[in-house]
Amino acid sequence: MDFYQLLPNIWICILRPNANQIENFVPKVTLKQFADQHKITKLIKAHKDLDFFGKSSNYIDIIKTQMERDEIKKLYSYLLNTSKKIFDFYSQGENTLIISGYDMYKSLSIIITFLIKYADMNITQCINSMKTKIPYPINIPNNYNKTLILVEKLDSN
Repeated sequence: MDFYQLLPNIWICILRPNANQIENFVPKVTLKQFADQHKITKLIKAHKDLDFFGKSSNYIDIIKTQMERDEIKKLYSYLLNTSKKIFDFYSQGENTLIISGYDMYKSLSIIITFLIKYADMNITQCINSMKTKIPYPINIPNNYNKTLILVEKLDSN
C-alpha cells in the first residue's frame, strides 16, 4: 500500500498489484495504522464506489458504446458530488483519505475534479502538480479523461 499526501489534509491510498505477496500483509491493519497516525477522520472508498467504471470494455461495440456513455455520466456525477464532500471536509479542517484500490486513477480523478472546481486549475496543471507527489507515471486513461474534460468544460461556463 502506498500513501501520498496530494494536498494539505488530503491523502490517497493506492494498493500495488504485488501487495498480496507481502508476508503478513493485512490491508485493514495498515489502513488503520495510517489513519490513526495521520488523524484521518473522513474516508472515501473510491475503489468500491466506482466499481461500475470500466465494465463496458467486456462487451461488444454496440453495447459497449452505450455502457461507456452511462459510465461517464455516473462517473461525472460521482466526481462532482465527492469533490464537494471533500471541499466541505477540507473547509472544516478534516483529514481525508481516498482509497483507490489497484486503480490509482479513481482517486486521481477525484483530486483533479476537486482542483478544477475549487482551485481554478485545468487538467494539465492538476496532472503536473500530482507528478511532483507521486513517483509513478500518470497517464489518464481515455474514459477518465473524457469525464475530466467534461468537468473542465462545464466548470468554465
